[in-house]
Amino acid sequence: MPRKTRAHRTTSTSSESPTRVELFKNDKCREAYDTLNCRRKIWSERAVVLDALDPAIRANFESRGWLPLLEIDHPPPTALIREFYSNLSCHIYDSNTLVRSWIRGVEFTITPQVVAEALRVLVVQDAIYPYDESPSLDVVMSYITGSSIQWGSDPRITSVKLTKTAYLFFRIACHSLWPISHFHTIPLERCVFLYAFVSGASISFPHLFLRSLNEVHRSSAVGHALIHPIFIHRILLYLGLDGFPSGEPVHVIAPIGATFLRQRAAQLKVAPSRPRGASSSGVPLLPLLQVLLLLRLQVLLLMLMFHHRLLRIMS
Repeated sequence: MPRKTRAHRTTSTSSESPTRVELFKNDKCREAYDTLNCRRKIWSERAVVLDALDPAIRANFESRGWLPLLEIDHPPPTALIREFYSNLSCHIYDSNTLVRSWIRGVEFTITPQVVAEALRVLVVQDAIYPYDESPSLDVVMSYITGSSIQWGSDPRITSVKLTKTAYLFFRIACHSLWPISHFHTIPLERCVFLYAFVSGASISFPHLFLRSLNEVHRSSAVGHALIHPIFIHRILLYLGLDGFPSGEPVHVIAPIGATFLRQRAAQLKVAPSRPRGASSSGVPLLPLLQVLLLLRLQVLLLMLMFHHRLLRIMS
């Protein structure tokens, strides 16, 4: 097995609480914590109950060797994840990517091979996704919505338009593959990824994982969540993380399973999609407004006629 990649310890450990100086590699990392990462939401992976879902989902994960990604173990302390991202640096060499982070005196180097070994998945060489030449949007959208579409210039799609199975794939990906914390609108690049995911195109998860970390690292938006906390913890433990103090754990929401499906069905029943311009009662909005306007005009006309007759009587 290839040697685990980790730098040597640069400071000694202590049973005492570390100072702020010991938490961050340099002033830039401390600033990243103060201005961004202490305020960002931590967006965790989510367990999946495969027996409650469409068998196509299990078959997809089994064929990719990704079943271990659905195993969600004990969540790490939030402090660990905030320190990891604050001390993160990303390095790109040709087609390869690695990241480094400094945790209380120890620098950890994470490569695609380390991700593969720690998470028990494969590094896929010459993966089809990301595409060299992306399929047409007409093909992508028709596939994930289950209807023939000629796509225009709209840069996103609403999740309600997805097929039931595509929606489940999307929600799993939102937490554990290429996380995104908003569900209702899907950017086109995510639609292309969803198309590759659902259709079975080969994807190298270790490279996708490092790409996701790089996106968070480069973002200056407080709304960009800190992702993959459980996978990060698993990788750091694999590389020898030891003695990090316990603390408030990362919040993990309920699994995607039977309860999730019932809630989804109830949401669709209560708030079904309707055409733009329709009211919640089902009455078309524009005709209704026209009728109200006409009634108001009739009232005004009657008032004018009454006023005119009154003036004639008085004269």
